[in-house]
Amino acid sequence: MTEQNDIDVSNHRAAVWADLQLAFHRDEIIEGRITRCIRRGYLVDFDGVTGFLPGRYIDVLPVADPAPFLDRRSQFKILRCDQLHNRLVVSRRATLPDLKLNAPKLDELFHAGQMLSGTVRHNLAYGAFIDLGHDILGFLPLFSGAQAPVNGSTIQVQVVRINTDTQRVFLRTC
Repeated sequence: MTEQNDIDVSNHRAAVWADLQLAFHRDEIIEGRITRCIRRGYLVDFDGVTGFLPGRYIDVLPVADPAPFLDRRSQFKILRCDQLHNRLVVSRRATLPDLKLNAPKLDELFHAGQMLSGTVRHNLAYGAFIDLGHDILGFLPLFSGAQAPVNGSTIQVQVVRINTDTQRVFLRTC
């Protein structure tokens, strides 16, 4: 590489950092590409500047399989922008619509002891999220030795508890 190419790359990176800092101060949404899954998160490319996307900020729900997100362009909100220390932290979740805004009141739809049929949406090591309809997911904890339900399968569950403050429904299998 020639010295001129090095200067061009350096100028380009400086311009991208300037754009990122401006977007951060204006609280704007930016576009980048998730390139790699790493420990506790993902690396995101913003035209030559690499940012960090913490795992909990990739979606509104926990993500078991990162494959659908890799090598795709997406929108992000900047949480931290520090060019001096080369730190850029972003959130994809902050750009997604809040599912709770238009959700009906849980205590109107469900009550403790109610038997329901739901579809397994997300399976994790500690539990599963069950789609109960009305854009509401209930949580089914998995205890040691318990068989994890299969994603996409329909299962019978019972409402154990409803927390209206956090808009959460806790379930158990029937």
